[in-house]
Amino acid sequence: MFDKLKAATPEALAQSNGFKEVRRYVAGRPSVALPTEAEVRRQIEERAYAKGLAEGREQMRLEEAARRENDAAAMSRLEISLGRIDGDQAAVLAERLKLTVLELCETLIDAQSVDEVGLEKRALKVINMLGDAGPRVLKLNPLDMELLAKRLPEGIVVQADPSLERGSLRMETADRGMEDGPQVWRRAIADAMSSC
Repeated sequence: MFDKLKAATPEALAQSNGFKEVRRYVAGRPSVALPTEAEVRRQIEERAYAKGLAEGREQMRLEEAARRENDAAAMSRLEISLGRIDGDQAAVLAERLKLTVLELCETLIDAQSVDEVGLEKRALKVINMLGDAGPRVLKLNPLDMELLAKRLPEGIVVQADPSLERGSLRMETADRGMEDGPQVWRRAIADAMSSC
């Protein structure tokens, strides 16, 4: 391999073609434009935004994993606690849950019983359900009667019935009747809860 190499003698160097032009050092080569200050700033901002976004996502992923772990631990503790409840404690817990549900329902019933729009819709629905069943009498609490009497269709006799709770209505015809309101709702809830 080294046989082909010539000794670098002055005579050998004088016979060589000399230096050759290298393209990258030629004056006509295109120059690379340096980015402007605005472009540099934009690139820095883009990198910083991407880095912040990635860090934020990672933080969110870690927090979500920690939340799931905490939830799983809490569920495990709850399962263990519920597993330790004996028959008497279970009955007490069931009764407390029923009372809680009844209290929540009572709050909703109270709100619905004074809802004029809801009462009007329910009254119109009952009127439509009974259709042309002959003379129809709609009984309402006196306070509700003042609010609804003028908004109901013609042909409906409206009577005040102080025995009815606010938000209640009773529609009577010659052969049948329908009732709706807080007392009906409470009975339905109590029936449903008694089967639990």
